[in-house]
Amino acid sequence: MPIRSLKGALRIALLIAIFFLGVWSQSSGVIDEFIFYLPDVQFLAVQHLWLTLMSGGLM
Repeated sequence: MPIRSLKGALRIALLIAIFFLGVWSQSSGVIDEFIFYLPDVQFLAVQHLWLTLMSGGLM
């Protein structure tokens, strides 16, 4: 499957970089730490969205 354009080559390079970022995050324990703190992350995400909606409504 030849790559026919620079845009296609960049897309493939980006996919490979994302794959290796996933490999690194799994091997270094980032994903396990994220899963351990997932309830806190969910709570803070909801709080952030609420505050953003409230500040937008005040303008």
